[in-house]
Amino acid sequence: MDKSEQTPETLRSRRRDQNPERMDKLKQLNNALAEYVRDESRYLDHMDGLDENHDLFSLYALSEPSIHAIEKQIENILRALYKLLHKRPKTRITNDEMYFHIKEKSLERGARALIATLAIVLLLTPVVILYVVQKTALRFTIILIASAAFVLAVAIMSKAKAVEIFVAGATYTAVLVVFIAGNGISVGN
Repeated sequence: MDKSEQTPETLRSRRRDQNPERMDKLKQLNNALAEYVRDESRYLDHMDGLDENHDLFSLYALSEPSIHAIEKQIENILRALYKLLHKRPKTRITNDEMYFHIKEKSLERGARALIATLAIVLLLTPVVILYVVQKTALRFTIILIASAAFVLAVAIMSKAKAVEIFVAGATYTAVLVVFIAGNGISVGN
């Protein structure tokens, strides 16, 4: 419609536009938008009595920024890898060489697997190191480093509030201290 406009300068301003077909389309869009807003406000009116912290429950978060960020990195790595190998992933969608498609579910699973691996490494590596190390000062240094890494990972990869991050860090540190206390701390090492 815009490409066939007789007077293209009218496209710069809605007030100058006299094209009846475009004006009708804009009116239809405005009506559809108004109806959407009305429906949305009716939905929100039903939500007025709810306490969003206690009344709404979800088993699955709709949006997790850390997962999406990792998915994007996985996709970039796969894209570079396929480009390097001069291949592209098989797809039923098209034979176009320029088209690159990886299923979102596969990306999400890969991202969750990476996060699980990171969690295992962050949680268990210090325990193994603390089991091997005998010097008390070195053990406490390891606890300090491991706790800092854990708190940093929780802060970056979750939407936890400051108090939740503090509690998670304190709990993890307490577990590590109890672990070394259970293995016996000999004073003077």
